[in-house]
Amino acid sequence: MSAGPGSLRSLVVFGALMLMPGLARPAPRPGAFAAAFSFDCAETIPLPAAIHDFLEDRVERQGRLGVATWLDRAVLWDLNGDDVRDFFVPYDCGATGSCLWGLFDGVTQSHLGDLEATVFYPSLRRKKGWLSVEVYLQSGQTQGLVATYDCHRGRYARGGWDILTDPTGKGPIRRYLSARPPVGCGAGRRSSP
Repeated sequence: MSAGPGSLRSLVVFGALMLMPGLARPAPRPGAFAAAFSFDCAETIPLPAAIHDFLEDRVERQGRLGVATWLDRAVLWDLNGDDVRDFFVPYDCGATGSCLWGLFDGVTQSHLGDLEATVFYPSLRRKKGWLSVEVYLQSGQTQGLVATYDCHRGRYARGGWDILTDPTGKGPIRRYLSARPPVGCGAGRRSSP
């Protein structure tokens, strides 16, 4: 069977569209999430000295990447089921609402990793006792990134980014966000999901 010149051109255009990030690929499938939270959910609290000093030293050494540094607030969420809330601290934030967050164990106050996010979706799925956390990172009006952080050997590490491009406001980003729980600050303050 042979294809005519118009069919071949259509296949080439379709193939090119499939390779463009976010245009032809659907948003990641919804998972089972406990809730969603963002910077707006961070409570102004005195951070434990070990956490505050760690982040203050980091900002001093690395400089500020965003437009604001916050060392006086956190979202508290129990990630490992020990009934002690762990600290998500938005310590370096940009103009789009995306932040670098330091994640700290609520018992030892040890640094578990840095997460980049606009919105967090703690999973109901545990990996070696710790919840996975899916994040959405807004990188402008028409583009966002999605990734999952899992705990490996006491540190949270991110998988690859999925890029969502949405020039119309009705495409992959809208579908992604509508398939996730809405941001609900009260849920992020519970002692466990």
